[in-house]
Amino acid sequence: MKQAFFQFSSVGCLLVVVLAGCAYPRRTVSLTEVADADSAAAEAPSDVWSLHILNAQLQPEQRGGLNWDEDGTLADPFVRILRNGVLVWQTPVVQNSINPEWNAVLPENIWAPSDQTLRFEVWDKDQVIRNEGLAGDPIGVVQFQGLPPNALRDAVATLRLEGNATLQIQVTAPRPRRGIGITRIEERANALIALEVIERSPAGRAGLHARDKIVRIDGERVADIGPERAASALSLAGIRGGQLEVLSGDSDTPRIVELDRGYVWLTM
Repeated sequence: MKQAFFQFSSVGCLLVVVLAGCAYPRRTVSLTEVADADSAAAEAPSDVWSLHILNAQLQPEQRGGLNWDEDGTLADPFVRILRNGVLVWQTPVVQNSINPEWNAVLPENIWAPSDQTLRFEVWDKDQVIRNEGLAGDPIGVVQFQGLPPNALRDAVATLRLEGNATLQIQVTAPRPRRGIGITRIEERANALIALEVIERSPAGRAGLHARDKIVRIDGERVADIGPERAASALSLAGIRGGQLEVLSGDSDTPRIVELDRGYVWLTM
């Protein structure tokens, strides 16, 4: 299968075309970091945060007075974070410790709305292996509706887990990105088709959805300027704001959407 890769930059946004035997070229549109993230925090959604998993304090022995491991060594703990029962992320394992320190930040912001259950679990790797996967009991568990009530911005919050263990976390302002929030597009002669749209982004807030056809960007028809120039114009519109003419589904009637100049908030 033949593949061709082309790339060029435009105002800090990298556009990469990938041709891999498909009928139409597809292009990924990257996002850029924001240098002054603190100033962007005022625009952040109220239920999106950067989450840090700091450390835990475990009991010297398992429940029932047993050693953590059969050879007398300590636990090999790690933390799992679940939202409504679905795993969001887990930390690396800390070997042989009842005072593990992770100091780990989730790779992307966490979405923690108040109507969904956020669950923190601390597990012992050795115990998990002995019980074949995650069938055994974790070291300790605690859950909340949304963020823990004591998880105030920039403060260290101590969570008391059942099993007499504690876990310390910290929430900070979420990390923003710049871009339109359409991460992949497909090039047609007269349109750019949005393949993936980030909800918390200029495109998402404007009401764009996957499979929408962008036929005009700031008054210029994609058919007139060509898909490559159109892709660059689309990237710029995500930074400085702009107007798109869009066709949805099988409709022949275009609608006009206005892009704001806000940020993209990636979430897990």
